[in-house]
Amino acid sequence: MSLISFGEALIDMLPAQTGHLFIPCAGGAPANVAVAYAAQGQTSYFVGGLAKDDMANLITQEMTKRGVNLDFCPRFSDANTSLVLVTLNDDGERSFRFYRIHGADTLFTADHWREALFSSARFFHCCSNTLTSENLFKATLRGIGLARKHNVLVSVDVNLRLNLWPENQLNALPERLDSVLRQAHIIKLEKQELSFILQQAGMNQQQWLNALWQQTQVKVVLLTDGGNPCFAYTPSQSISVTPPAVEVVDTTGAGDAFIGGFLAQLNQMNDTQRLAQWLTDERLEAALHYACTSGAKACTQKGAFDAMPMADSR
Repeated sequence: MSLISFGEALIDMLPAQTGHLFIPCAGGAPANVAVAYAAQGQTSYFVGGLAKDDMANLITQEMTKRGVNLDFCPRFSDANTSLVLVTLNDDGERSFRFYRIHGADTLFTADHWREALFSSARFFHCCSNTLTSENLFKATLRGIGLARKHNVLVSVDVNLRLNLWPENQLNALPERLDSVLRQAHIIKLEKQELSFILQQAGMNQQQWLNALWQQTQVKVVLLTDGGNPCFAYTPSQSISVTPPAVEVVDTTGAGDAFIGGFLAQLNQMNDTQRLAQWLTDERLEAALHYACTSGAKACTQKGAFDAMPMADSR
């Protein structure tokens, strides 16, 4: 069963070892997740707008050779490939500066979806970066709607990048994000992103989780915090796992490797209708261990695509 990962594929401009030069690497959180899932030997589709420039050719080559299917991506000849300048501190932690004006990823609309794609899918995955404009928000809701129509599990990684939001759209962020999270089955977020959500909602963590269990179909919330313990919360339990200690080179794509590994483990369950049972036995903790290991291994190599661990690399 396949993964549909929707959103932006762009170019990460990573700092070279010396000087002030940057190395172009294919990336973008949903593209990273598609690669991470394919690296587990699973069927993976990336869906998002692509340009027809040299940078888009690089993205296409890098994703295709890693087994990601791009057949459902619209191509825009008059658009640019979005870029992000990535800087790393001494601990390998990142900061970003985005260049997304008229980026091909921003031109995807609800009309670009092809419903046939959902007929054999297991997961639909997206992030908050497709909520930054009205058209992208509608396209995201359309994708989620098709997923739910076909009984496809919806995975949402908050992946909040406030500097991607135009000033005239920023006020819409809390409502758009809340509306998408409430339609998810699986939510993944970092500690700082949870703090943002709780502040906007005026709730503490337990109140927010209780609202999800009582008012939505969310089945599991995955909370990460770098090298600190990560948590999985379900309506009946919470468990924690400490990621393995590694020498951190670059944290780019670590969260994407985490959720890609988790979904690959979940995909081994043949019947999604038994998800509630899966989440209450030892398989959840095993999947969380696997996800944490995947995220940690992704930190040991520069760039995202090359760092995604394969299933037989453990």
